[in-house]
Amino acid sequence: EITERFAFDDDRITLDGKLAAVLDISKTRTEDSLQVIDSIRAFLENERKQAPKGIVLEITSDAASVVGERLELVLVNGLQGLGLVFLVLWAFFGFRFSFWVAMGLPVSFMGGLFLMWVMGYSLNLMTTLGLLIVVGLLMDDAIVIAENIARLRANGRTPQQAASEGAAQVFPNVLASFGTTAMIFGSLAFLSGDLGAVLRVVPVVMLFVLAVSLIEAFLILPHHLVRSLENHNKPQGVQARINAALDWVRDRLVGPLVDLTIRFRYVTAGLAVVLMLSAVGMLAGGHLKFVAFPELDGDTIVVRVLLPQGTPLARTEKVVAQLEEGLRKTNMALSPLQPEGASLIRHVSVFYGVNRDAFEEGAHVATISVDLLPSADRFSRPDDIMAHWRDAVGQLPDVISLNYAESTIGPAGIAIDMRLKGDNLEDLKAAAMELQDWIWSYKGITSVRDDLRPGKRELRIRLNDAAAPMGITAAMIAEQLRAAYFGITVSEMQVRGHLLEVTALLAEEDRRSITQFDDFTITRPDGSYVSLSIVADIQIAQGYNRINREGGIRTVTVQGTIDTRIANASAIVSDTLERFIPDLLARFPGVSLDIEGQRAEAQKTQKSMLKGFMGV
Repeated sequence: EITERFAFDDDRITLDGKLAAVLDISKTRTEDSLQVIDSIRAFLENERKQAPKGIVLEITSDAASVVGERLELVLVNGLQGLGLVFLVLWAFFGFRFSFWVAMGLPVSFMGGLFLMWVMGYSLNLMTTLGLLIVVGLLMDDAIVIAENIARLRANGRTPQQAASEGAAQVFPNVLASFGTTAMIFGSLAFLSGDLGAVLRVVPVVMLFVLAVSLIEAFLILPHHLVRSLENHNKPQGVQARINAALDWVRDRLVGPLVDLTIRFRYVTAGLAVVLMLSAVGMLAGGHLKFVAFPELDGDTIVVRVLLPQGTPLARTEKVVAQLEEGLRKTNMALSPLQPEGASLIRHVSVFYGVNRDAFEEGAHVATISVDLLPSADRFSRPDDIMAHWRDAVGQLPDVISLNYAESTIGPAGIAIDMRLKGDNLEDLKAAAMELQDWIWSYKGITSVRDDLRPGKRELRIRLNDAAAPMGITAAMIAEQLRAAYFGITVSEMQVRGHLLEVTALLAEEDRRSITQFDDFTITRPDGSYVSLSIVADIQIAQGYNRINREGGIRTVTVQGTIDTRIANASAIVSDTLERFIPDLLARFPGVSLDIEGQRAEAQKTQKSMLKGFMGV
């Protein structure tokens, strides 16, 4: 029989319940993300006008917009900081004086961006993070220098004397402040691994801007302030009242407190040491939880479905339908809570045959991807949405794993990721099951799974003594069985502008029949035929669907996800290593443990940050 169909029934994508094709678009390092997404939107706008009826073109996931939102955040924060600094200084020193001090912020940013361009950096998620952090540090130098210059002018110095002496007096202090900031944030540039590769640009960008700010504050700002101080008059009106209030706070509150701390200087120094040791102890003792790379609220959540191997596609579709029904209930419950009652769910995509966590393909796996309202336009956090969705779906029978997760940006990796090593698969599986039961005992655990799972029942074929005299090898049998049951491409042709592969294979009813397998004939090298049962022994057995090895040693990886509002991955891993793993390894002497991936990196990062803090 000749039929025209897709190669695999389970290789299918739906968007909002309709068949879809997904186009993933990536850019080169030299292209601008915002320009690329603008070009795509313009292209789609034109294509929609001429697309056939029933064809819908949608952007379902837009990572470039995250960069745009971060740049907008930097711009808004910078303008807010500029306005607040100007208003506060205006309340004390007047318009022209405040204007020149506030201008240090845009000048420093422009200088920092110029240095980024010279060194080959771009504006991305991590460099904008450095710019966001530096906004809060940027004006300190200029404010300290300007205040000291204004103080000397008020004490009778000429504008030129006040500017030169005021800047010179605070130069060592401001330089020391810059040095401590450079040492603390600059230590991030020496982190290793994936985390270090991402965070390394943050201190570099910060130091670019701070260095320009330092130069502007000492070499440019005093010259501008000289002109502003030439017409300096005694404060009047609101400025006089604010200065009087500030003098009262200084003389009545701050001054006596400073006198008290100087009188009891040893107590003051002791309290400072106690506070520092308490801060270090909170981190080292686990009371202050550590997160190597905190998750940022994204606009996409996913649930990855894993059923036993051999599950028909129809059963997977029923599980997906139950998940979609739970998502519909979640949308109905949470949409009224959003601004103007907007629908929380924008698009729902279903990818059959795909599960990134399971490392498997086939009819027994699927991934549901949900595009939400942008984070700036909704009140519900992804963790809350996933928790409501999980409760609405409940427990599903015969499902091995339902992993609700958020699509995150960054190198944080999987929350819990631990690897067991050994030669005996039965011991590895038993140890992995006990480890999963232990991890489930912590609050906030949302899913736990391992990658050593039973496979389908299989027919194992072993050559007997009759095979060699007939010139039959194992590779020959494997090749002919694969061609019969999975198909072999015998030709290709163009039909209506589409390339079709002509694939020959057994009919579906024959592929499902064990009798057909018993009667299967093997073609010998001379062209004659022999029954498979004559040259090979056939057994029915069940193995594992996938066996992983590292350095030639069999491994089982146990992975888990958490609700970050309740649980802390580093605390769970540390407690497991301390209280459970020694006993587990004692009961399974052939099994060893290796902490996997980002969690190991996180622990090294935590230790290096703690050592760096103690060094500073």
